[in-house]
Amino acid sequence: MPEELKTDRPRYQIASLIILILDVIGLVGLLGCTTVIAPKFRQLFADHLEGRSLPTLTQGLLSIPARVYLLCIVVAIAGLVWKESRISNKAQTLIMNVVVLITLNVLFVVGIIACLMPIFTIMEIRK
Repeated sequence: MPEELKTDRPRYQIASLIILILDVIGLVGLLGCTTVIAPKFRQLFADHLEGRSLPTLTQGLLSIPARVYLLCIVVAIAGLVWKESRISNKAQTLIMNVVVLITLNVLFVVGIIACLMPIFTIMEIRK
């Protein structure tokens, strides 16, 4: 094995482990948002929209059962752990972990947008 790859391997392992930890924290955070916060938003919006319907994106986000979110997140965490134990090329696992982290960030942004959209509708009602 070339000397260059020997020195890069520990860096890939450390970087991959750090991103993996961020992935798991993000997945647990997403699970908390979908199982604890989303039902509270549903109730809040129902109380303040005065008969208006929720925006489509918000309806879609709130209509997914918590069990589906839980199943998807458990499968994602199991897949991340399985990948770390089965793939020996740490550069590949680093890339996969970064892709998962980017995906989580996109999901958080979509969730935030979905939760903010009804607030703008409520503000219009109050004017």
